[in-house]
Amino acid sequence: WARAIGAASIHFILLDVHCISVILMKSRAEPRGSVSVCAVLATSWCLSSLPCGVRGLKCSRSSLRDICQVGSEVLDHRCYGTDWGNELSHYWENRGIAWLAGKRYAATEGAVECMSSPARRYNPIVDKLPRHAAADPSSVNTPKLDSLCAGRNFQFPHETFGPWTVMRPFVIKETQESVRESIRLAGVRLPPYDEHELVVHLRLLFDHPQHKWPGRSSFNETDVLPRTIRKVTILHQPLTADASDGNSKKAMLGEWSTKDVEALLNVYLEMLKELCGPDCEVTARSGDQLSDFATLATASHVFCTGSTYCLWAGLGNGNGTVHFPVDAFAAWASHPDFGRNWRWRREPRFRNPKTPGLAELIDWIKTH
Repeated sequence: WARAIGAASIHFILLDVHCISVILMKSRAEPRGSVSVCAVLATSWCLSSLPCGVRGLKCSRSSLRDICQVGSEVLDHRCYGTDWGNELSHYWENRGIAWLAGKRYAATEGAVECMSSPARRYNPIVDKLPRHAAADPSSVNTPKLDSLCAGRNFQFPHETFGPWTVMRPFVIKETQESVRESIRLAGVRLPPYDEHELVVHLRLLFDHPQHKWPGRSSFNETDVLPRTIRKVTILHQPLTADASDGNSKKAMLGEWSTKDVEALLNVYLEMLKELCGPDCEVTARSGDQLSDFATLATASHVFCTGSTYCLWAGLGNGNGTVHFPVDAFAAWASHPDFGRNWRWRREPRFRNPKTPGLAELIDWIKTH
């Protein structure tokens, strides 16, 4: 260990206490040995590069790279819950690590059993994704894996440019398969596909400092609202528990009233109607969590306002154009190339105010 610490040098001074606590807490719930003492003593970047279930960690004395080395396969112990977007980030991060390492990905028996339990929370999209993926030696890219793992966020993988970013071809294929099977089993009937429709996912999250609101400039662009768009649909969470199906999350209003939120929705509806033109149909609706995800994953034009729910629905959309804000997750130092149909939006957005200020927010949306 003396030689390992010497090789680590200054990195050990930068130990991430929060990340250590997360790993220690999770290790109590995992099978013995799924998190090694090596992982706990590694540096902040090393800790964040390892999913809880990577098996076969080596306590090499030569370098930090050896301490973080992936073993014979990547095991996924996670029993995925109801935070669809965040959970999909963990799933695809593990798949990305396995892919770049050329290793087999597999959910553990405990994870599969947990996810099949009737008492488990609702997440049909993850449920229908593969629980095993064969190793592909041709996919090995050790330098890329090292660079993508270097700054990985262990708790929220989507907040960094990590291994999940190389997986979009798989995300598209497997998300589409999951969506088709999920809506078939649930008996969900989606509205007819319309190639001239823009679907806007407006996340009604008023009590989180990370959330930001798009203004007029975000939509007043020819690539967002080209002349071919004849319909705009705003998707949002149900405003009250009574309007929810029991599984879908309702809007997080904080100190805001339902009346305030309805007034804000009307501002967006009127603004989009003006920008889209007199012959354009502009409406808002709150469906259930599954149907809204499926809509975003299959629509011809998608505008996300910044959430992992819309991020993963958009990444799984292989046919449509997806617009996503560059500053949705503050830790991104660069932005992945997800293909010609993925558009990073750089227009200004308004961060959630510390106290409810409806007039201030509405004025900003109209003028920015």
